[in-house]
Amino acid sequence: MTDQAITTTDDLDIFCPGCGYNLHGLADARCPECGAAFDAAALRAVQLPWPKRNNLGAFRAYWRTFWMVLRRRELFHQELHRAVSYRDAQTFRRATILYSLIPILLYGLGLAVYHTIDHYSTHNQLGVFFFGGAILVGSTLCLILFLYAVTGVPSYFFHPRSVPVERQNRAIALSYYTSAPLALLPWMLMLSILALIGYDELTISISPALEKLGMLLVGLLICLPFAVFIMWFTGLVRLLRVVRSSTEMGLVKFGVKLLGGWLGVTLLFLGLLPALLTYLAMLTVLMWL
Repeated sequence: MTDQAITTTDDLDIFCPGCGYNLHGLADARCPECGAAFDAAALRAVQLPWPKRNNLGAFRAYWRTFWMVLRRRELFHQELHRAVSYRDAQTFRRATILYSLIPILLYGLGLAVYHTIDHYSTHNQLGVFFFGGAILVGSTLCLILFLYAVTGVPSYFFHPRSVPVERQNRAIALSYYTSAPLALLPWMLMLSILALIGYDELTISISPALEKLGMLLVGLLICLPFAVFIMWFTGLVRLLRVVRSSTEMGLVKFGVKLLGGWLGVTLLFLGLLPALLTYLAMLTVLMWL
């Protein structure tokens, strides 16, 4: 898929927001298919904040786009009728991966250093530090591959042959924007971990009634990381409904295939590959010591 730069020139295809009819080249500002009036200049002007990051600043543009994807979905779906840039969508995807990755890596690095210094003698620290470093590097690699794969899987469902190629390209670009909820994942994970730690400390001195309430609260907090994927999945389903005018059965098939794809990349990059890298790191440390 080639990139389409953001432009307001008249050679871009534009589509009716009401029925999806190609409005390119029409002299009358009214859709011949459904009769809806349209503004060609407005349809060509992208409303997403992210492409305007040079003026807004990357941080502000990212979180404004995040809010648009999650809370202003009707406005976000209207971008399907505009000249959405594939390159901008990819940079937004990479920014989301970065926001997801950095807090997790900082937490893992701090934990590895603390565990090495606090729990092992000076004689064993070098070997343990090497092993911990290898695990950290391997985990980073696995996480990056996982995040790239899991954000790429949905795009395969957004180029149906029944839709014009230009509209397919825009739908694929928008599918990358729907990964915005992943930026919340590290914070949801940290809340879950803190809830488990806090619960273990509190159960020592609280009554049975409060303990049950605490268990319920901890259970809800543990589910927060899954809520991120539910938000993402919901956004994808709504976008697909706009792109393909899918029936409920079509959406069910999409959901099954998407969850299957996500499960496959999870098993590969967070299961098999980490196990292999851990095994190789252990062999290296044993040979070294």
